Amino acid sequence: MNKFYLKLSLIFILINGCTPDKQFENKSIRHLNPFPLSDVELLDGPFKKAMELDRAYLLSLDMDRLLADFRKTAKLDPKAEPYGGWESMGLNGHTLGHYLSACSMMYAESGDTSFFNRVSYIVSELSEAQDSLGTGYIGGIPPDFFEKSAFDPDGEVKNFRFGGIWYVSAGAFFAFTIRTYHRMQN
Repeated sequence: MNKFYLKLSLIFILINGCTPDKQFENKSIRHLNPFPLSDVELLDGPFKKAMELDRAYLLSLDMDRLLADFRKTAKLDPKAEPYGGWESMGLNGHTLGHYLSACSMMYAESGDTSFFNRVSYIVSELSEAQDSLGTGYIGGIPPDFFEKSAFDPDGEVKNFRFGGIWYVSAGAFFAFTIRTYHRMQN
């Protein structure tokens, strides 16, 4: 009996979900349109205060520490010691993607050239690291990390969850890098 009601419910949902609703047929459709962050001005209040705190935090971070593992992977001497936490636990470089995205958003919103300069410096350093490695790869995690951490010498899976972190970190870095490029054309 329960299967009957389940099937009947599914059929009802499919029929109603697939037929046009007459009440909306002649109404105009409104679309949401994106607009640049530079079109938004925050007035004094909690959102502006939060943005100012974010700005101060972003400017307090040492770019060379965020770039340290990218330089190591490219066989270049790091200019500073890397940060701890995720940056030392297999997600090396992940934070730099977030940082690039945040700096590009801050630049797009405020026009503050210190953020443009930070992004330009990081892009320049990443380019140097990529050129040094000579394979086209760029990342805070060595390119063979996944294979070394997820498989044993016979090619059998030994720890897929840990090896999968490589994809999470690399994916985040590249996604944020692409967003930065689109915001700043750099």
